[in-house]
Amino acid sequence: MSIDVTDAVMQQLVSAAPVGLLGDQQPLDPGWTPGDSLQSVLEKVLANPTLPTTLRKHSYAVVDLTDDPLAPVYAGHRDLEQRKVASLAKLLALYGAYSLRADLNALIPALSITDQDTMGTALRDNYQLSRASSSVNPKVEYMFEPPSDSGTTNFESVPLTDEELIPFYKHTHIDPYFLQHPLREYLRLMAGWSDDTSATNVIRGLGFDYLWQRAKRSGMYHADEWPVLRPTDQKFNGRGGLFLGQDYSGAEWQSAPNGTRPAAANPTPSNQAANARSVAFLLTLLAQDKLVADYAGNAGMRELLRKTNSDFTSMDGMEDSSIGMGLAAAGWRALQAEWDEDTTPVPPPPDPTADLAVSKIGYLKNSPVINNGLLVRTTRSGVTITAVLVVINNVSNQEADLIAFGKAIAPELAALHGVT
Repeated sequence: MSIDVTDAVMQQLVSAAPVGLLGDQQPLDPGWTPGDSLQSVLEKVLANPTLPTTLRKHSYAVVDLTDDPLAPVYAGHRDLEQRKVASLAKLLALYGAYSLRADLNALIPALSITDQDTMGTALRDNYQLSRASSSVNPKVEYMFEPPSDSGTTNFESVPLTDEELIPFYKHTHIDPYFLQHPLREYLRLMAGWSDDTSATNVIRGLGFDYLWQRAKRSGMYHADEWPVLRPTDQKFNGRGGLFLGQDYSGAEWQSAPNGTRPAAANPTPSNQAANARSVAFLLTLLAQDKLVADYAGNAGMRELLRKTNSDFTSMDGMEDSSIGMGLAAAGWRALQAEWDEDTTPVPPPPDPTADLAVSKIGYLKNSPVINNGLLVRTTRSGVTITAVLVVINNVSNQEADLIAFGKAIAPELAALHGVT
């Protein structure tokens, strides 16, 4: 696509851009309060002598949104340790794509943009003010539909069912200009099947600069240290959070003089990393419909991460939730209603009692280590329980540890709300 927008016009567009875009973003706030009772539940589970002794070596974050979804209770264990998380870091790319769409839908009507070229150029020029773009990234023109008459845009897409999309899992190609599949289908393959090449295409379309700034400005990554939430934060606190410095085909974000990677964007131990608190941060905001500005964006991300079976497993080839399988072993069930955006463009209205089973795992290659972040809402004995559970594994164990944790914490969470 050709871009022919004069400097004078571009300067006018940038100066007229609305506030609230990436450069103006204030850190998001899940409203957490540390909870002694919840912390005691977590410590009781980890100290249980009948459970695997390796459990205490992992990182945990537990958030209970049951009593007040906007002021949830938080507990953690080694939750600020920055660790390798493999595909769990794809949550940042998913969030980045939906945040980009929200920014475009604020920019288009404010500047009366009517074509893809101007839309892309205006967005990149605005993002350059916060060092979140390059001359080509984010590749808006190739990822989003032309602005509609109503002044909005959406991901480029094709109406494929999950069954029709399955054959493309592990059969996609490096496609930086989205010629084989449109962006939405790569997002589906990345989130639901954890397809690495699809994730690479999404990351290369968005750009590392954008993902870095989005993580920092949202509060999912702290370049110095995290705000103190619990007394034990001082022990492990340091820079960290959700981070992508390498795509899933091995290409790393380069430092100067070959690239734009700043010195602060170099957390150990991995280029695909997180701490448990940052994953819980994202999933809590997703539960609250506060992760992105538009409700449809939050609903869309929950749909892409939805487990298709009530026992927290999914249809053939898609990811299961290891923690959820433990919850299911304790008798919990959650069957999240499907939202098919192709047949029903407007998502169903919020329902604070509707089941949720939203999950992403990270599997370290050449090792049986599995990480998992899960958002669950289920009704037990008439009480609707909503929780976020995150485990970041640190030893070479099969997913048995995560299943054991889920099975053990389920009755303890229920008991906090008078459910036996």
